[in-house]
Amino acid sequence: MSLAAPDNRGCNVKSRTDNHTPTYRIWHLLPSTRLARNSGWCPPTRGSAIGPPPRLGANHVRYAHTVKLKFVRSAHNLLRMIDRTANLLGVVGRAVADRIEETARTILNHAGETPAALVVIGYGCGPSNDQLRRILGLSHPGTVRLVDRLVADGLVERREGRDRRAIALYLSERGLALREDLLKGRLAAIRPLLTPLTDAEQETLAALLHKMLSSMETTATERRMLCRLCDSRICTNCPIPADARAET
Repeated sequence: MSLAAPDNRGCNVKSRTDNHTPTYRIWHLLPSTRLARNSGWCPPTRGSAIGPPPRLGANHVRYAHTVKLKFVRSAHNLLRMIDRTANLLGVVGRAVADRIEETARTILNHAGETPAALVVIGYGCGPSNDQLRRILGLSHPGTVRLVDRLVADGLVERREGRDRRAIALYLSERGLALREDLLKGRLAAIRPLLTPLTDAEQETLAALLHKMLSSMETTATERRMLCRLCDSRICTNCPIPADARAET
């Protein structure tokens, strides 16, 4: 009988052979019976590979059960497949981000949150520095420096706010033109990544991305942050509706 190293979920795996059939005895670290009853969970008792589970402190107990090797392999293969998919998704995400950043540098000579600031301010509702800061996820000094640079570049104008106690931000004519170039350039930079896919594959990918986004648990502010570079005229059925204008 050999003992494998415990995984990061508190399980130890012991292997054995009964009647030439490889099996694994898996030890689980689980909530104690008392705590489990309160949460509606009860540890299995039938088919247990050991007797009464020993206590491991006040909050946990340990129990074991035996499973066929093929089921262990299936679980490992599934985890490996998920990790590979996550890794590939991360690479695609990095490629998309790099293309958007390069497009922003070409059009604006700036990257970072400058493109997002133009998109958000371009809704035309006059956000204040603080409202812009919350959407971009910047500190107050960082937002002030960003707005100062946009004003100096002739892209943003400071005007009197609705309550006269805050400054409202609006795009100049040049800022509006660059915002339009930025939105078109962003899509043009991403589009080549989709050309290897057939029309049916693109529809499938769109459906999967929609499902992934709609399943994310996000606040209204987080949704505005995620969509701060989106072209709202194209995304007519947004899986995470986030109107940046609602923040202003």
